[in-house]
Amino acid sequence: MNASSRAFPFWTARRVARSAVSILFVLSAGSARALAEDAPQAASSDLPVAPQGSESAITLAPQLDFQTLLDFSGGVSGLPPRSNNSDRLGIEPFGVGLSDLNDAALREQSLDELRLYVLEHAPLGTNESFAERRRSRWLLLQRAGKRERLTEELWHAFSNREVHETSELGLRLGSWLIEHGAADDALKVFQEMLATPELDAGSVRQARLGIIEGFLAIDDVERADAAARDFQNDYDPKEPSWTVLQARLALRQDDPTRAAEILQDNPSVSTQLWLIFSEWRSLTIEAPVALSRLGAIPIPAESETLERTRTAMVAVIADQPSLAATRVNALERLIEWAEELDPLFALDLPQALLVAYGHIAHTVIKERGMDSSSAEGLWQALWQKGDLSALEERALAVNLIWTGLYPSTPVSGYGWLIRHCLSHQKLGLIQVFFGDRGVLASYEALDDGALLILMDEALRNTDFALAAALQRLIRKRPDTIDLGAWVVRTARIQVLGGYPKLGADNLDQWLSTLKEISPDSLDRVMQIMFDLQFLEQHELAIKLFESASRLIRTADQKRELFYWMGQSWLGIDEPARAAAYFLESANLSGPNDLLWRRSALYQAGLALEAATFYDDATQVYQQLLSDANDAKLQAKLQYRLAQIQLARIRQEGR
Repeated sequence: MNASSRAFPFWTARRVARSAVSILFVLSAGSARALAEDAPQAASSDLPVAPQGSESAITLAPQLDFQTLLDFSGGVSGLPPRSNNSDRLGIEPFGVGLSDLNDAALREQSLDELRLYVLEHAPLGTNESFAERRRSRWLLLQRAGKRERLTEELWHAFSNREVHETSELGLRLGSWLIEHGAADDALKVFQEMLATPELDAGSVRQARLGIIEGFLAIDDVERADAAARDFQNDYDPKEPSWTVLQARLALRQDDPTRAAEILQDNPSVSTQLWLIFSEWRSLTIEAPVALSRLGAIPIPAESETLERTRTAMVAVIADQPSLAATRVNALERLIEWAEELDPLFALDLPQALLVAYGHIAHTVIKERGMDSSSAEGLWQALWQKGDLSALEERALAVNLIWTGLYPSTPVSGYGWLIRHCLSHQKLGLIQVFFGDRGVLASYEALDDGALLILMDEALRNTDFALAAALQRLIRKRPDTIDLGAWVVRTARIQVLGGYPKLGADNLDQWLSTLKEISPDSLDRVMQIMFDLQFLEQHELAIKLFESASRLIRTADQKRELFYWMGQSWLGIDEPARAAAYFLESANLSGPNDLLWRRSALYQAGLALEAATFYDDATQVYQQLLSDANDAKLQAKLQYRLAQIQLARIRQEGR
């Protein structure tokens, strides 16, 4: 193996990849694959990245062909004339601050997290206002689903507002709070707006509308009605939104006939939806007719709120056993949306879903002549697929579990339903069925097979905390996974799931029982040490390095172990000890490992500098300089030597 290919050996390539912590190590119960795919070999470089926190500034190598782009506006510059090179084009003067970066490019690439960072840290642009910047940030937070953070920022902005901002901030915050189930707080915001003397007439009108919506949201129908009457007298509004609000108020007063009268002769989509719902409530039309008419109304593609409203109406109207399939489809969509519903619909989604599933299951059992008391026979119908639709399969499985008719191995009942939901992209249903609030079973009640499936799904979604919690509930290692792979997998999940000590202790205990380990297994063990280093759990990493040391069998493994131990000693502010390990790693390098040796020596020099052992650091850098033929490496070393001289001058000046 040549020197270049050994610059970043196998563990090192893994170590370079670990900083992203994107560990897509999803293992099924029957698999013992590696926990992380091999990272691409690191790009060729003279030196590995210096440890975080070390003083390792490096100057760029001089560009001898560099030509300035400064415009001297015809003045005599004393510079030689620029060579005639068609590739060198003049450009306009530019800035290099965060505010000068191309936000349009980030927007086009949908890099919302980076845009949030830039908008938070960049100074305002020349033609940009603080209000514009703030609105952009709030839009990104809303799009990213960061509700708590957005709510906190809106509250902070409203509480510290200037008078002229009351209207915009109050209406934005109040509407947001009502939409997300905090109507009591929204009422306080709107009332505080109305107490502002300088508030313009249009904002007063909007705040009063918000108060009516707030009263409806908290089911205070009496005050909502009084506020609505005052509003009608003062403004005599004609907008479709006001018509819908009046109709909703009438429905809340259990007067659907009046609601239908209010909504007549208004062509808007929202009024037509509520008209059909009101006519059904007043028994003017029957459920099938109402459902048919609701389905015929075209909802604009961008209007998700209207689509959610129609879906909720369908779920409420289709409450007959014969319409169970229609109701289930609507309920499942509402669960996937996970949004607050208008109190008018008053649906307990999980319980309504269980009842509707039961209707479908009974129909399936009756139409196919199945024995409703034979759990095994009914589950066999699911195992064999047959002609059941996905909805019928799901309904039958849920109903069997709900009524306590388990197969002879309860494992397959829970596990089958989980796999079914995953294969049909019904992820929201899994959270309804299982967990702390699960209507079918808590996580603790699930069998190991079901827990493994859920754990793998959590890992796919990089939800390491949930994966670790599920892992701790598993009672027995699967027979299809050998002990070593299971221990390593478990340890890594716990480390990444917020329990680094538990994971490290379990791994340490297993290592202490071994007399030897394969190179591949040792590589996977080392990956956990790298995870611990990334999490700055260096004491735990050192403990595992020491445990693994007695299993080392080759000089290459030994020198790399010493190198990474040096990194962890540096991480706990022990630079002198770190330097000793880096030097030992360098000394273990053979004639074919020159680049590795240089890297280890360079890290040793940095550690010696950090320990203020300037004479030793100088000696290490001089040793490297004597063997350096590359101009870039020479420049780096000369820079470090110059930094040592500056440090000595500072010391003498004290």
